[in-house]
Amino acid sequence: MVQIYGREGMGCIYLSEGKFKESENQAKQGIELAEKLGEKGWKWEFHLNLAYIFKKSGNPEKALKECNDAWNIAVEEEWSSLKQDILYFKGLAYLGMKSISEARRVADELKELIEKGLNRKRIRFYHHLMGMIELERENFSKAIENFQKALALYHPQYIEYPLYPRDDHALFMEPLARAYYKSGNIERAREEYEKIISLSVGRIYYGDIYAKSF
Repeated sequence: MVQIYGREGMGCIYLSEGKFKESENQAKQGIELAEKLGEKGWKWEFHLNLAYIFKKSGNPEKALKECNDAWNIAVEEEWSSLKQDILYFKGLAYLGMKSISEARRVADELKELIEKGLNRKRIRFYHHLMGMIELERENFSKAIENFQKALALYHPQYIEYPLYPRDDHALFMEPLARAYYKSGNIERAREEYEKIISLSVGRIYYGDIYAKSF
């Protein structure tokens, strides 16, 4: 297990340095290690890490494949809440492919799955994905509204690392700053980017966002 934590930690460090290929290699080695140890939860985690890496490095088709691989694990293990995470990243992958209609279809599927679950605050993933869709459409006011709804439902940062569930604060906060910037509200954009810079554990998994926020 220590080696698994090490692979994920190294992947996070490489992301903060903008070394996407090196981070990708750590995730792939993590999948192999998790497979040997029978740790399907960690295998799922590394597939989503790869989905994020591929999306950010301009390979949304590969990101979508990683989402599908993670989905197969969640179905096999009957992990409903993890399916929600996958659908969120799947929607982002479709946006990377400029397929807004598919992203909206996935958002609707995500909303339905969350409403059937026990944790209704996870509707934040739906609001955030809708914000990303509106941001892609350049409907900045609607994007900002959805991002604010999502962040209002987000829990405070945890106080320890390694963490589970993971803290995605940087991932959730950056698009709001970007929406303010693109809408011409430079002061609010600056404020939101400074909030990202002040994060502690909420930035660990998204060091690339943290670094660029400066």
